[in-house]
Amino acid sequence: MCALYNSDAVVIRSRDYRDYDKIINLFTPYYGRVSAVVKGVKKPKSKLAGIVQSFTYGNYQLYSGKSLGRLVQGKVLHGFQELRTDLVLMSAGMCILELIDKAIPEGEEYPALFGVTLSCFHLLEKSYPPSLVLRIFEAKLIHNLGVSPELSGCINHGSITQGNLYFDPETGGLICETCFEQLTENRGPGRAFPVEKGSINIIKRMFEFPVYKLRTLKPTQLQYDTLEKMLTSMLEVHFGIVCKTKPFFKTNLQRNS
Repeated sequence: MCALYNSDAVVIRSRDYRDYDKIINLFTPYYGRVSAVVKGVKKPKSKLAGIVQSFTYGNYQLYSGKSLGRLVQGKVLHGFQELRTDLVLMSAGMCILELIDKAIPEGEEYPALFGVTLSCFHLLEKSYPPSLVLRIFEAKLIHNLGVSPELSGCINHGSITQGNLYFDPETGGLICETCFEQLTENRGPGRAFPVEKGSINIIKRMFEFPVYKLRTLKPTQLQYDTLEKMLTSMLEVHFGIVCKTKPFFKTNLQRNS
């Protein structure tokens, strides 16, 4: 990375640093997560105040120093203002930003996931169901991190023609009733749990189709719960990621229903 460079980015968060400065954390398509000092941003007349708020999509000029970089200037491309004024949308967006912050390292390219992030923010802004948007993002995050669960049949025996279906995040996909019984007999059920075919069909689409083709999905409440359990367990088992903002989102969603 050269000393002075430009990049599109989404603001993950910012925190106070010294008297008038902040440290900003950005998600960029080609540099991963980037941290930079924003000098004088807390001064009343600072022109940089509008470009350091969470959810902001902008173009930033950054200087990479020996340790912490510095934000030189920036331009807002889309502010996603609704995500800062509506509690349900804000908490859903915060879940997305937390997952990015925990999953994406510095210095690695994730252009496809960057596009997914913007698409999900646009869906939230356009009042698509926040729970659906979160499930879409979680599936795309897992896929972009290199994990694709086996969903076409039992991971051990192939196609499943009869009996119940189970999902085991530890083995990486679906297992049949026989495998579940053997698993239970040998070491207990572990993290495996029953799933129904409707949820499997939806999660397949979430892994395979682009975001714009998923926005009209209408899962039942049971399917929402199953999808969340499948995706949450994969994030925790494979990447050690637990979204601490999710209870806040669920509380706001219940209050708004």
